[in-house]
Amino acid sequence: MASTLSKVAVYTCAAAVAVFLAAKQYSRKAAAQRQAKEEAKAKETEAVDVTLTLESHEPDHCHAYRPVVFCGPSGVGKGTLINMLLTDFPGQFCKSVSHTTRAKRDGEVDGTHYHFTSVDEMQKQIGEGLFIEHACVHGNYYGTSVAAVKAVSSSFKIPLLELDIQGVQNVYHMEDISALFFFVLPPSVEVLEQRLRSRGSESEDSIQRRLQTAAFELGKAKETENLFDLLLTNDDLNQTYAALRQHLVKHFPHLQQFGVSKFEDSDNI
Repeated sequence: MASTLSKVAVYTCAAAVAVFLAAKQYSRKAAAQRQAKEEAKAKETEAVDVTLTLESHEPDHCHAYRPVVFCGPSGVGKGTLINMLLTDFPGQFCKSVSHTTRAKRDGEVDGTHYHFTSVDEMQKQIGEGLFIEHACVHGNYYGTSVAAVKAVSSSFKIPLLELDIQGVQNVYHMEDISALFFFVLPPSVEVLEQRLRSRGSESEDSIQRRLQTAAFELGKAKETENLFDLLLTNDDLNQTYAALRQHLVKHFPHLQQFGVSKFEDSDNI
């Protein structure tokens, strides 16, 4: 009898141990499953957080690479300011390539210096409203197409354009292009004339024509002041560029990565 009881006790103990071990194994398995679920959920949450972070910091493409338009009289310093931007923010800005019907010169590359086209084709595209601005100079057409500007934006660069008042008005009223507009003013007409003469490449007739055009553009700028995001009086190049740069960094936050301007030291200009 004692032997039977002993065997029963052993079996009971063994069964208890087996139940305990099974329960322990199940508990471990359940814990592992819970941990796996928690880790999966954590990863999912982390992925959502990252996505939300990217979405909140990634600017809308349309506005992250919106065109920057410069307007102002010849000799006021638009080209200099544009070249400073290209140097200060390498790979971030790009001049839009214009169209022309004139003959290609030695060394010029189609699509790099100009988009060379025929008079008939350009007139057709102008009639279809495919150009932001255009002009006929000495029998040759020149112009900036909507496609050329969008091509720059699509390459994740900010298009830079130099337009006259009419071109600015055309871009301003385009629904599919949201641009920033800057008008660059001379300190005075007298200073502008000095700058034009200091080039040494202008005839007297050319200087007078440019001054007449400048007077017209300055008058129009006052009439259409509301079109421009900022009016820059270029009496000091460093200060003018600093104001331009500050305004652009505010509108294009990804430019902040370039830190301090290379042109804070006037010797760099």
